[in-house]
Amino acid sequence: MKRYVNAPLPKRFGAFLLDFFIIIITATFFFSVLSNILTETQAFKEAHQIMNDILIDSHLFEYQDEDKLDVVKEENYSTAVKLYYEDYVKDIETYKHKMTESKLFDYMNGDFVKKETVSDEKVLDFYKTMMGEAILEVKSDERYEFCYQLTYNYLTYSVVISVLFAFLIFVVLVPFISKRRSTLGQRVLDITLVNSDTFEKVTKTQIAFRAIIILIIEIYIGTYSMFLGAIISVLMIIFRKDNRSFHDIFANVKMIDYHFVKLDDEINKK
Repeated sequence: MKRYVNAPLPKRFGAFLLDFFIIIITATFFFSVLSNILTETQAFKEAHQIMNDILIDSHLFEYQDEDKLDVVKEENYSTAVKLYYEDYVKDIETYKHKMTESKLFDYMNGDFVKKETVSDEKVLDFYKTMMGEAILEVKSDERYEFCYQLTYNYLTYSVVISVLFAFLIFVVLVPFISKRRSTLGQRVLDITLVNSDTFEKVTKTQIAFRAIIILIIEIYIGTYSMFLGAIISVLMIIFRKDNRSFHDIFANVKMIDYHFVKLDDEINKK
Protein backbone atom coordinates (compact mmCIF):
# COMPACT_ATOMS: atom_id res chain seq x y z
CA MET A 1 0.00 0.00 0.00
CA LYS A 2 1.44 3.38 -1.02
CA ARG A 3 0.89 6.60 0.89
CA TYR A 4 0.09 9.70 -1.15
CA VAL A 5 0.79 12.63 1.13
CA ASN A 6 0.29 16.21 -0.04
CA ALA A 7 3.58 17.95 -0.71
CA PRO A 8 4.49 20.11 2.30
CA LEU A 9 4.20 23.84 1.63
CA PRO A 10 7.91 24.55 2.31
CA LYS A 11 8.88 21.93 -0.27
CA ARG A 12 6.35 23.17 -2.79
CA PHE A 13 7.36 26.83 -2.51
CA GLY A 14 11.02 25.85 -2.41
CA ALA A 15 10.59 23.96 -5.69
CA PHE A 16 8.78 26.96 -7.17
CA LEU A 17 11.57 29.37 -6.19
CA LEU A 18 14.23 27.04 -7.59
CA ASP A 19 12.36 26.64 -10.89
CA PHE A 20 11.70 30.39 -11.00
CA PHE A 21 15.41 31.14 -10.51
CA ILE A 22 16.40 28.68 -13.25
CA ILE A 23 13.81 30.15 -15.67
CA ILE A 24 14.96 33.73 -15.00
CA ILE A 25 18.64 32.85 -15.54
CA THR A 26 17.83 31.01 -18.76
CA ALA A 27 15.48 33.77 -19.99
CA THR A 28 18.19 36.36 -19.33
CA PHE A 29 20.60 34.41 -21.51
CA PHE A 30 18.02 34.04 -24.29
CA PHE A 31 17.19 37.76 -24.05
CA SER A 32 20.83 38.80 -24.42
CA VAL A 33 21.12 36.70 -27.58
CA LEU A 34 17.76 37.65 -29.09
CA SER A 35 18.02 41.37 -28.30
CA ASN A 36 21.46 41.50 -29.93
CA ILE A 37 20.01 39.91 -33.06
CA LEU A 38 17.01 42.27 -33.19
CA THR A 39 19.03 45.42 -32.52
CA GLU A 40 21.23 44.59 -35.50
CA THR A 41 18.29 44.59 -37.91
CA GLN A 42 18.06 47.42 -40.44
CA ALA A 43 14.68 48.62 -39.13
CA PHE A 44 15.94 48.95 -35.56
CA LYS A 45 19.13 50.74 -36.61
CA GLU A 46 17.24 53.23 -38.76
CA ALA A 47 14.71 53.94 -36.01
CA HIS A 48 17.49 54.39 -33.47
CA GLN A 49 19.33 56.80 -35.77
CA ILE A 50 16.19 58.88 -36.37
CA MET A 51 15.60 59.10 -32.60
CA ASN A 52 19.16 60.25 -32.00
CA ASP A 53 18.95 62.85 -34.78
CA ILE A 54 15.78 64.26 -33.23
CA LEU A 55 17.47 64.39 -29.82
CA ILE A 56 20.46 66.23 -31.24
CA ASP A 57 18.12 68.77 -32.81
CA SER A 58 16.21 69.28 -29.55
CA HIS A 59 16.97 71.75 -26.75
CA LEU A 60 18.37 68.93 -24.65
CA PHE A 61 21.80 69.45 -26.22
CA GLU A 62 21.61 73.12 -27.19
CA TYR A 63 24.28 74.26 -24.72
CA GLN A 64 26.60 71.26 -24.83
CA ASP A 65 29.98 71.20 -26.52
CA GLU A 66 30.29 69.61 -29.94
CA ASP A 67 32.56 66.84 -28.71
CA LYS A 68 29.90 65.97 -26.15
CA LEU A 69 27.33 65.64 -28.88
CA ASP A 70 29.47 63.03 -30.62
CA VAL A 71 29.34 60.93 -27.48
CA VAL A 72 25.60 61.40 -27.01
CA LYS A 73 24.87 60.23 -30.55
CA GLU A 74 25.93 56.75 -29.51
CA GLU A 75 23.63 56.67 -26.50
CA ASN A 76 19.93 55.93 -26.15
CA TYR A 77 17.30 58.41 -25.02
CA SER A 78 17.30 57.76 -21.26
CA THR A 79 21.09 57.77 -21.11
CA ALA A 80 21.23 60.99 -23.12
CA VAL A 81 18.92 62.75 -20.68
CA LYS A 82 20.96 61.45 -17.75
CA LEU A 83 24.19 62.71 -19.35
CA TYR A 84 22.60 66.10 -20.00
CA TYR A 85 21.55 66.52 -16.39
CA GLU A 86 24.77 65.20 -14.84
CA ASP A 87 26.86 67.40 -17.11
CA TYR A 88 25.53 70.50 -15.37
CA VAL A 89 25.59 69.04 -11.87
CA LYS A 90 29.31 68.19 -12.05
CA ASP A 91 30.46 71.79 -12.33
CA ILE A 92 27.58 73.90 -11.10
CA GLU A 93 29.57 77.13 -10.66
CA THR A 94 30.75 77.10 -14.27
CA TYR A 95 27.21 76.81 -15.53
CA LYS A 96 25.98 79.58 -13.26
CA HIS A 97 28.30 81.79 -15.26
CA LYS A 98 27.11 80.27 -18.53
CA MET A 99 23.55 81.18 -17.58
CA THR A 100 24.42 84.87 -17.40
CA GLU A 101 26.30 84.75 -20.71
CA SER A 102 23.86 82.70 -22.80
CA LYS A 103 20.33 83.25 -24.02
CA LEU A 104 19.03 81.21 -21.11
CA PHE A 105 17.98 84.42 -19.40
CA ASP A 106 15.11 84.59 -21.90
CA TYR A 107 13.41 81.97 -19.76
CA MET A 108 14.17 83.64 -16.41
CA ASN A 109 13.71 86.91 -14.58
CA GLY A 110 16.51 89.30 -15.62
CA ASP A 111 17.34 90.39 -12.08
CA PHE A 112 17.51 86.78 -10.97
CA VAL A 113 20.03 85.86 -13.67
CA LYS A 114 22.36 88.78 -12.94
CA LYS A 115 22.81 87.79 -9.32
CA GLU A 116 26.04 85.83 -8.77
CA THR A 117 24.64 84.30 -5.59
CA VAL A 118 22.08 82.15 -7.37
CA SER A 119 21.59 79.05 -5.22
CA ASP A 120 22.51 75.60 -6.48
CA GLU A 121 18.91 74.50 -5.93
CA LYS A 122 17.60 77.26 -8.20
CA VAL A 123 20.03 76.31 -10.95
CA LEU A 124 19.16 72.63 -10.70
CA ASP A 125 15.44 73.41 -10.68
CA PHE A 126 15.91 75.57 -13.75
CA TYR A 127 17.66 72.84 -15.70
CA LYS A 128 15.07 70.29 -14.62
CA THR A 129 12.40 72.60 -16.05
CA MET A 130 14.36 73.05 -19.27
CA MET A 131 14.78 69.30 -19.55
CA GLY A 132 11.07 68.79 -18.97
CA GLU A 133 10.21 71.20 -21.78
CA ALA A 134 12.72 69.58 -24.11
CA ILE A 135 11.42 66.10 -23.31
CA LEU A 136 7.85 67.18 -24.09
CA GLU A 137 9.03 68.68 -27.36
CA VAL A 138 10.76 65.46 -28.34
CA LYS A 139 7.79 63.29 -27.37
CA SER A 140 5.44 65.46 -29.42
CA ASP A 141 7.40 64.61 -32.57
CA GLU A 142 5.45 61.89 -34.40
CA ARG A 143 8.60 60.47 -35.98
CA TYR A 144 10.22 60.07 -32.58
CA GLU A 145 7.10 58.47 -31.11
CA PHE A 146 6.87 55.99 -33.99
CA CYS A 147 10.55 55.04 -33.77
CA TYR A 148 10.44 54.84 -29.98
CA GLN A 149 7.44 52.50 -30.15
CA LEU A 150 9.17 50.33 -32.74
CA THR A 151 12.36 49.94 -30.69
CA TYR A 152 10.31 49.42 -27.53
CA ASN A 153 8.29 46.66 -29.20
CA TYR A 154 11.45 44.96 -30.42
CA LEU A 155 12.84 44.79 -26.89
CA THR A 156 9.46 43.83 -25.40
CA TYR A 157 9.10 40.96 -27.85
CA SER A 158 12.62 39.86 -26.91
CA VAL A 159 11.64 39.71 -23.23
CA VAL A 160 8.34 37.89 -23.85
CA ILE A 161 9.84 35.32 -26.23
CA SER A 162 12.81 34.69 -23.93
CA VAL A 163 10.65 34.14 -20.84
CA LEU A 164 8.15 31.99 -22.75
CA PHE A 165 10.90 29.85 -24.26
CA ALA A 166 12.57 29.31 -20.86
CA PHE A 167 9.16 28.56 -19.28
CA LEU A 168 8.31 25.94 -21.91
CA ILE A 169 11.70 24.26 -21.51
CA PHE A 170 11.60 23.88 -17.72
CA VAL A 171 7.85 23.59 -17.06
CA VAL A 172 6.86 21.49 -20.07
CA LEU A 173 9.83 19.89 -21.83
CA VAL A 174 11.74 18.79 -18.71
CA PRO A 175 8.67 17.06 -17.18
CA PHE A 176 7.96 15.47 -20.57
CA ILE A 177 11.31 13.66 -20.54
CA SER A 178 11.36 13.03 -16.78
CA LYS A 179 10.26 9.60 -15.59
CA ARG A 180 8.38 11.20 -12.70
CA ARG A 181 7.01 14.10 -14.80
CA SER A 182 8.78 16.54 -12.44
CA THR A 183 10.45 19.89 -12.96
CA LEU A 184 14.04 20.33 -11.77
CA GLY A 185 12.87 22.11 -8.62
CA GLN A 186 10.35 19.37 -7.83
CA ARG A 187 12.98 16.73 -8.41
CA VAL A 188 15.44 18.39 -6.02
CA LEU A 189 12.79 18.82 -3.28
CA ASP A 190 11.50 15.26 -3.84
CA ILE A 191 7.92 16.12 -4.76
CA THR A 192 5.99 15.20 -7.89
CA LEU A 193 2.68 15.51 -9.71
CA VAL A 194 0.15 12.68 -9.89
CA ASN A 195 -3.34 12.30 -11.30
CA SER A 196 -5.68 13.52 -8.55
CA ASP A 197 -8.17 10.67 -9.17
CA THR A 198 -5.96 7.64 -9.74
CA PHE A 199 -2.66 8.83 -8.19
CA GLU A 200 -0.95 7.50 -11.28
CA LYS A 201 1.81 9.37 -13.11
CA VAL A 202 0.43 12.41 -14.92
CA THR A 203 0.20 12.38 -18.70
CA LYS A 204 1.96 14.75 -21.07
CA THR A 205 -1.43 16.25 -21.91
CA GLN A 206 -1.98 17.13 -18.24
CA ILE A 207 1.49 18.68 -18.03
CA ALA A 208 0.85 20.80 -21.12
CA PHE A 209 -2.66 21.84 -19.99
CA ARG A 210 -1.34 22.77 -16.53
CA ALA A 211 1.34 24.95 -18.12
CA ILE A 212 -1.27 26.69 -20.32
CA ILE A 213 -3.41 27.51 -17.26
CA ILE A 214 -0.36 28.94 -15.47
CA LEU A 215 0.40 31.13 -18.49
CA ILE A 216 -3.18 32.36 -18.84
CA ILE A 217 -4.33 32.88 -15.25
CA GLU A 218 -1.21 33.46 -13.22
CA ILE A 219 1.06 35.18 -15.73
CA TYR A 220 -1.02 36.84 -18.50
CA ILE A 221 -4.07 37.85 -16.44
CA GLY A 222 -1.90 38.41 -13.39
CA THR A 223 0.25 40.90 -15.30
CA TYR A 224 -2.80 43.08 -16.01
CA SER A 225 -4.37 42.71 -12.55
CA MET A 226 -1.50 43.53 -10.18
CA PHE A 227 -0.63 39.81 -9.98
CA LEU A 228 -4.09 39.04 -8.58
CA GLY A 229 -4.18 35.67 -10.34
CA ALA A 230 -0.87 34.61 -8.81
CA ILE A 231 -1.89 35.85 -5.35
CA ILE A 232 -5.18 33.92 -5.43
CA SER A 233 -3.28 30.85 -6.65
CA VAL A 234 -0.86 31.05 -3.72
CA LEU A 235 -3.73 31.51 -1.23
CA MET A 236 -5.49 28.45 -2.67
CA ILE A 237 -2.35 26.35 -2.21
CA ILE A 238 -2.01 27.54 1.39
CA PHE A 239 -5.62 27.29 2.57
CA ARG A 240 -7.20 24.51 0.50
CA LYS A 241 -7.15 21.13 2.20
CA ASP A 242 -5.72 19.45 -0.89
CA ASN A 243 -3.29 22.36 -1.52
CA ARG A 244 -4.38 22.62 -5.16
CA SER A 245 -4.51 25.80 -7.20
CA PHE A 246 -6.19 26.75 -10.50
CA HIS A 247 -3.65 24.95 -12.67
CA ASP A 248 -3.82 21.78 -10.54
CA ILE A 249 -7.62 21.68 -10.51
CA PHE A 250 -8.09 22.28 -14.23
CA ALA A 251 -5.38 19.76 -15.13
CA ASN A 252 -6.78 17.26 -12.58
CA VAL A 253 -3.44 16.79 -10.83
CA LYS A 254 -2.06 17.19 -7.33
CA MET A 255 1.39 17.59 -5.83
CA ILE A 256 2.55 14.83 -3.48
CA ASP A 257 5.60 14.17 -1.34
CA TYR A 258 7.48 11.52 -3.30
CA HIS A 259 9.58 10.65 -0.25
CA PHE A 260 6.75 8.52 1.18
CA VAL A 261 6.16 6.80 -2.14
CA LYS A 262 9.81 5.72 -2.21
CA LEU A 263 9.65 4.53 1.40
CA ASP A 264 6.57 2.40 0.68
CA ASP A 265 8.25 0.96 -2.42
CA GLU A 266 11.20 -0.10 -0.26
CA ILE A 267 8.88 -1.65 2.32
CA ASN A 268 6.91 -3.55 -0.32
CA LYS A 269 10.13 -4.92 -1.83
CA LYS A 270 11.09 -6.35 1.57
